Amino acid sequence: MPDTATQNRPKPALGPVIRWLLGTIAIILVGWALHTMAPVVVPLVFALICILVVAPIDQAIAGRLPASLKWLGRVTVMLVLLIVLMLFTIGLVYCANQLLASLPPAEAMADLVSTKLTGEPGSGAPAFLPDWGLEAVKRSGDAISSWIATTAGTVLGGVAGATGTLIASALLVVFLVVLALAEAPVWRGKAMRLWGSEASPDIRAALQAAATKLRQWLLVRTGIGVISAAVAVGWLWLFGVDLLLVWAVLTFLLVFIPNIGAVISGTLPTLYALATQDFSTALWVGAGLFAIEQIIGNWIDPRLQGRQISVSPVVIFVSLLLWGWIWGLAGAFLATPVTVVAMVVCVYVPSLRPFALLLSNQSDLADLDARVKS
Repeated sequence: MPDTATQNRPKPALGPVIRWLLGTIAIILVGWALHTMAPVVVPLVFALICILVVAPIDQAIAGRLPASLKWLGRVTVMLVLLIVLMLFTIGLVYCANQLLASLPPAEAMADLVSTKLTGEPGSGAPAFLPDWGLEAVKRSGDAISSWIATTAGTVLGGVAGATGTLIASALLVVFLVVLALAEAPVWRGKAMRLWGSEASPDIRAALQAAATKLRQWLLVRTGIGVISAAVAVGWLWLFGVDLLLVWAVLTFLLVFIPNIGAVISGTLPTLYALATQDFSTALWVGAGLFAIEQIIGNWIDPRLQGRQISVSPVVIFVSLLLWGWIWGLAGAFLATPVTVVAMVVCVYVPSLRPFALLLSNQSDLADLDARVKS
């Protein structure tokens, strides 16, 4: 006969496990779909971010002009947006082409760097390490420099080879933004009819708050980029490192990629100095760039950024890895804006407020409301 105690024993609840499993599968499928549809989705996301940033500016300009000249506001916004996107695209392509032309192939770069690190004649590296230490340094140098050179070459080659695609995408983004701004009143009416007049103020407030946060973030990152580029180029100039314009543009652009951008903008000039000059010069270059990044990242940036973003640094880093995996370089640039918009929108949707708290750097919803809605 079956054991009564065994029959009455409560069975483990599989519901939560199944839900988590299905949720994980759904996230993977959504990520795969977004990756596959990147040529279509990335320009749309860029356009939505640009709309949130420039729509209040367009309305402010139009509100100060007579009815017959309101079109000038839209033309002004369109030209400014076009110039900014084209400069951004041209800067990326210029850096990629210059570095591809100046840096040796990945294998040659790895051999050159490991030669400098192991203190072989003419390298300028300290030769006080024992043989086993030199061998360990050589193997580590081979692996690290080969990986960096190969990865950098792949990214740079992709950017340089996609010049036409990047320019076409920039023009498409501008076109979408202009169309959306022209139809904004129609879409506001649709939103009121779809979600009702009671939800409309919350939607409008969420979009306005997201737009404000994005503009503040862009202004701060632009200022940080200018400061970082100027100080880094001054330091490189002291040691006679070439390609100063490339390093300036690259440092400025990579400021918009959190965490990893600073590492890349400091590593590439150091490797270039190690490949073109002696070991001690490269060591001073790398140490100086590291110190500059630490001072700007830990002292100047927090004081300028202040209370503006309110997103957890861990969440930003994870989102960078996630969107970088899904959309590549474009995802790395979009990671922070997308995360900021998602957090702000979740604050205004009652059912999503717990997710907003998870994304933020606050421990209490009241503090988060004060940061976002102030």
